Amino acid sequence: MRRNSFKNKRYYHLNLDFDTHPLFKELDWIFIQKKIRNVAFLFKINIHALIMMDTHIHLLLSSDDKNENFFCEHFQKQISPKKTIDCFCEPIHDYSQYLNTYKYLYRNPVEAGLCSRAEFFPYSSLQIILGKSVGYVEIDDQLGIIQNPMQILKWINSDGDFKNSQLKLLRQDNSLSM
Repeated sequence: MRRNSFKNKRYYHLNLDFDTHPLFKELDWIFIQKKIRNVAFLFKINIHALIMMDTHIHLLLSSDDKNENFFCEHFQKQISPKKTIDCFCEPIHDYSQYLNTYKYLYRNPVEAGLCSRAEFFPYSSLQIILGKSVGYVEIDDQLGIIQNPMQILKWINSDGDFKNSQLKLLRQDNSLSM
């Protein structure tokens, strides 16, 4: 992600209620991806990270639209047409916040005790980016995980935030600064 890329788009962390069915999590994962794909196409949204937990979904996304809730209502109707669900949408203001949010999303299942490493969680866009599962939604890999998976996964799986991590070195090497 280059400096001008960050300034030309608006970035958001979306947290949305969604209860998975214990017997049909794989189907729920496919369902969510397809619904997100439809909404992303309709509203011209780029998805950067997606995690489906048992009770909610995390999305990291970007758009040219400056209104942070422009798609929330439509997305709610897509995944739960008969009931109102809570939707939390937080604007991301700078690159450091983007990286901390990115890491927070992927570490969520680790912190919840659902897996030992972020890349092992099956309901994560990391699985799609790393080629470990079929994706039904396009993921915009801004950090270039596919080019340097070991270093980025090491950072994701480490404690601490961006400012105290070695990812700063990678950011400088790849001209990802703002």
